[in-house]
Amino acid sequence: IPESTKNLRACLRCHIIKTHEQFIQEGCSNCVFFDAETNAREREVIVDKYTTASFKGVVAMITPGNGWVSRWQEIPGKYQPGAYALSVR
Repeated sequence: IPESTKNLRACLRCHIIKTHEQFIQEGCSNCVFFDAETNAREREVIVDKYTTASFKGVVAMITPGNGWVSRWQEIPGKYQPGAYALSVR
């Protein structure tokens, strides 16, 4: 879940929303961008490449796979709970 409403970004693959700093520190909860060995500068470049600040709408998924949000948005059951963008550019 985003820690702030500033500097929000959405993953281009799965649409999960986090702050820029959260993506750099933790990566994406659903997609593998980098591993523990990736240095800070590389992480920033990777996050900028695979996430976007240009997205519309936010929906929260609490129950993966079973809730109406995950069915309505067709979010796979393997995705982590969190805030998701309805559409990204």
